[in-house]
Amino acid sequence: INAEYMGGNDWAAFSVAKWRSAVFTTKGYFEQLYKDVTSFIADFARQFGGPEKVLLVEVGSGTGEALLPLYDHCKYAIGVDINPIFTDFCKESLPKEFSHKVEFIVGNAAHLGDLLERKKPEWLVNTNKVVFCVGNTIGIIPEELRPSIYKEMAALAGPSGVAVMGYWNGRYFGDAVQHFYAPNPQLCGPFTGECIDMASRTLRTPSGYCTHWTTAEEARDIMLQYGLRIVSLEEYGKGVLVAFRLPHE
Repeated sequence: INAEYMGGNDWAAFSVAKWRSAVFTTKGYFEQLYKDVTSFIADFARQFGGPEKVLLVEVGSGTGEALLPLYDHCKYAIGVDINPIFTDFCKESLPKEFSHKVEFIVGNAAHLGDLLERKKPEWLVNTNKVVFCVGNTIGIIPEELRPSIYKEMAALAGPSGVAVMGYWNGRYFGDAVQHFYAPNPQLCGPFTGECIDMASRTLRTPSGYCTHWTTAEEARDIMLQYGLRIVSLEEYGKGVLVAFRLPHE
């Protein structure tokens, strides 16, 4: 669940080796959040029918770390990423026992509904959808695309499912600068004090790396700004998780 824009690279061409190195680096700092995110999504999967009924869809699935522990909680699972290198890796790494129920698709989540209608229409029939985007992944998506992605996620989930957005908690930004980013220049590049904006909880380093950490209040405001209905908003230590739907559902 560790998606960020690293080193000024084009996300669609980001290498598996560099990504998985970043995943390994972040695991220690976010270990409890990994577990909390998995439990949060698994709870919704159980609520909406579990292995008999639920389609899990992850937006920005990377190399599959967030989706993997959820395979047993759903009927089907789909990971969507703009990077074909990542989706190829996920397909090659997929255990055979899950090949009938797990798929990874290259595509733009700003057109999520249409993408899945083209690629896996049969999985959309008679399933309840839990659609999620976690690990601050929304932060690497161009700002102009974010409103449509939130709304596409909620539309796909519909009234019988739910969408979930996961942010890194702005209350821990100072701690992260000191204990996560500063000791790991291989992740974000070296930086000095002028790269840190405590007021907006944003770090921009000379390498091109940028991260923004979101408070619970800010997450609530984002949902209101996009006209979405909050089903649940929870702080889990270093994470903020919001379950949401379209306003009329």
